[in-house]
Amino acid sequence: MDADNAERWRAVEAGGLPLTWDLWSSDVRQSTVLTSAGRTAVVDAVEVIASFLGEDWLSRFLPLDRNKPGARGLPLLSFRWWPANDVPTTFDRLLTFAARLRLLAGSPGLVPVRKAVRGSLGNFEHSLLQLEVAALALRDGWRATFEPKPDPTGTRVTDLRLTRSGDSMLVEVKGFQLDDVVRADLRLAGIVSQAYLALQLEHDVYVSGDISSPTSRDELDGWLTTLGPLAAMVAQDQQPRQSQPPFGGLVEIRAGLPANGTQHSMPIRRRDEWARITAQIDAKAEQGRGAEPLWLRFEETGQFWSLAAPPDERLEWAESWAAALERRLSIHEHVAGLLLSGPDQAISRSRLQQAFQLERSSAAVLSCTTSSPFWRESLIVAGPHSSAIEQAEAWQRWYLNEDSWLAWAHGALGLAPPTKLFAASAH
Repeated sequence: MDADNAERWRAVEAGGLPLTWDLWSSDVRQSTVLTSAGRTAVVDAVEVIASFLGEDWLSRFLPLDRNKPGARGLPLLSFRWWPANDVPTTFDRLLTFAARLRLLAGSPGLVPVRKAVRGSLGNFEHSLLQLEVAALALRDGWRATFEPKPDPTGTRVTDLRLTRSGDSMLVEVKGFQLDDVVRADLRLAGIVSQAYLALQLEHDVYVSGDISSPTSRDELDGWLTTLGPLAAMVAQDQQPRQSQPPFGGLVEIRAGLPANGTQHSMPIRRRDEWARITAQIDAKAEQGRGAEPLWLRFEETGQFWSLAAPPDERLEWAESWAAALERRLSIHEHVAGLLLSGPDQAISRSRLQQAFQLERSSAAVLSCTTSSPFWRESLIVAGPHSSAIEQAEAWQRWYLNEDSWLAWAHGALGLAPPTKLFAASAH
């Protein structure tokens, strides 16, 4: 970032200037992973996104106090979206967002979606899910209507209606977020980890052991301040010391580097995810009740997927969840199925696009690359509607081919293929 833009960012941070799209995307012009054509393409993509969200969208939703309890931050300032993170997947995500907006621009009902996302930051992730499903289906020949009424005479509104050659389906999407209790625990756990790291760097010591959840930030801070003098004594005489937090637990401070297997932990309170999901199945099923089959597209948090089951128990976990979801869906005769997945995550090894049919149910597990090296797992569970099996095959096609969607979209739009937009050294 050049000196002028750095100064503008400091003014934004101080609240003296609004955050503009030009400043937000200024690093695109210095990108080392994009070609000249790629930098032009991303600048154009940002213009499309800015036009959809509104010129003042960034400044209206930029949290001035990012440490405020409950603050979720502006998603476009995360490493997944912000061009300051000069990696191919960030630009791939921006290009994909813009391509979806371009291809779906004339779709009926898109105006209310744009109005909703402009009016509330909470609608951003929801709108992304609507656009994702509509865009993946578009490649397969389906046409989307946003915010349709399942019954022309009714008052309920669903998220999508997809139609193709006489076939149709309604779609309800739902993105789950961590509740306030879990977010608070994760925030405190992060403070603990940072404090332990600071002790390691300053005194050449490490901390191991388990602590209970503190009742407040003040209680946690008060205990953490006692660790510094202990760490200094350990560094001086090389003798380990222990500390018992007033809120429970026991940790030990030792000199040197941590041995293999050494760890520390703080419990993260868990909510009943099954109750949350089933409540939404029932609510969305009622909202989408009508003559057409209904699909549910749910996105759980990354923490849900990472903590749900150890890797060696993944298949057994999927089997049990699929069976339970099938039983829940069976009470809604108009529901054709559910696709449950999480946000994509980075891996350091290549994965194949695979669909595993589960033995004890009609469900399937998809392991899909979204944009290398990002991938995600999804669970597709068929419902009781007569269209379920055939339409489930369509959903599998959409998500198994997600990693090639951008290349297809640029071809349909007459834009340069993604292979021309990234430097050879970027992959």
